[in-house]
This record gives sequence, C-alpha cells and structure tokens, in this order.
Amino acid sequence: MDILPTRVIDVADLDQPVRLHATGDWHLGERGCVESMLRRDVEAIAADERAIVLLMGDLAGCIAADDAKRFDPLSVGASLTIEDLADWGGACVRMVEAMAAPLRGRIVGVVEGNHEMSYRQHKQQPITRLIAAALGAPALGYTCLLTIRFRAGRTHRDLSVMATHGSGAAATPGGKLNRLIRTMQSVDADLVLMGHVHDSISYGRARLYQDGQRIGEREQLGVVTGTYLATYSQGHSGYGERAGYAPVRLGHPVIEIVPRSLSMSVGWV
Repeated sequence: MDILPTRVIDVADLDQPVRLHATGDWHLGERGCVESMLRRDVEAIAADERAIVLLMGDLAGCIAADDAKRFDPLSVGASLTIEDLADWGGACVRMVEAMAAPLRGRIVGVVEGNHEMSYRQHKQQPITRLIAAALGAPALGYTCLLTIRFRAGRTHRDLSVMATHGSGAAATPGGKLNRLIRTMQSVDADLVLMGHVHDSISYGRARLYQDGQRIGEREQLGVVTGTYLATYSQGHSGYGERAGYAPVRLGHPVIEIVPRSLSMSVGWV
C-alpha cells in the first residue's frame, strides 16, 4: 500500500462543488473496449474546469502474446499491428497516453491494475509508472491512501481517500457490493474507490465518533468505478462472455464534492 503526499487542489470557493472522475478498467487494446465512448467522456472531462481525475488501473489490456493462458489473438483491438505486438508494453503506454492526454494537469494519480501488475512482474516493465510519467501524474501503486486538500486562499478542507484497483470475481451486483463494503470497513477514509469488478455501484454509510461530550457522525462513501470493456461484443468471445457474466453498463462515476462540508454525491457518465 502506498501513501501519497497531500494533493492540493486550488478552488475559487469552498462552497463550489468539485467533480472527481474515478475512471479505469478501460482495457485499451482489447477488442471489447468501446473507445468511441471513452474518448467522448475524456473530452467532456477536459471541458469541465472543475473536474479532477483518478485513473483506476487496467487502463490497457497488457496481455502479451506469450501469455498462453490469457492471450487470444481474436481479442486484440483491430487497429493494432504486428509491430505493436512486438513492443506490446510500449504500445500499451502509448495508447493510454494518447487517450488521456486531454486530462493532463487534472490527474490526481494513476492506480496500478492487475493487468499492468501482471505485465510488470513477467516482463520487468513498470507500465503504470511509465503511464504516470507520460501524463505528468503520480503513480499510486495497487492500493493507495491519499489526502486531497481543497484550498481557497488561506482556508482549506481535507478529504481522505482510499483508491484501490480491487480484487475478486463476483458475478452478481450483490457480490460486488459486498466486496466494496468489506473494503470500506477496512479503512478510515471519507471516500473509498474500487475498480476491477466492472460495475457501477455506490454505497454510503455513517461512521460514529466522539466529539468532546457529543456523538459525531461522518459520511463514508464507497464507489465501484465502472469499465469501458463491453462484456459482450460482436465478432469475438471475451472472458466475460465465456464466464457467463451479465452485461454491465459502461462508463464511470463522477463524485461531486462540496469542499466546505465534504458532502458527496455520485452520478454516472
């Protein structure tokens, strides 16, 4: 687990909402990735002056041709070439950099996904660090604790965040929600972000604490951060189809945060 130094976000007014886009599981380079939708959403984020971004891992498929267990040539994106496969790690970095370039300067950090981790372990190529460096953002590791400080002049409010790519292979929304709740229970953070399970789920709960002689209450929000990889797509059978998973809506969550009160609400794109 990594701990990232406090990230300062300057705002004009602590009462003005900031929109945090937690987006990952893009799976660029895989045939099921709906790049047109992803590109549209990236452009919309870039046009919003009050938007910040966390990239939640599995940004590229990173499944090399010599990975006999997982590689399927029919699942490789149609735009990729033999030359790309010969430099698959570099191609993955370039694909993500090109897609995320409009977000440069808005990215709080880049989480490592299990696809990037597997490629790093077997190929000794630090994909996430290379992506983060190309985008001018910090590499966060697989799980990270960080503080986002919203600063308006001399005043500020701090939001504590746990961002993790996540784990598990739950097939139902209930199973995915249980995984999210267990993750939330393991950490004292205002906002818990979890990827990997390819769904759009949020859950809020109250945490009690002692405030002098009174009982205080804090909000904790947990969010599963979606995907841009279609479970079913024409012309090939991806892993989700072979496992019999239900199709999921594509997109990512937008957490609207009012810095002064640290109140949070979730929408989806």
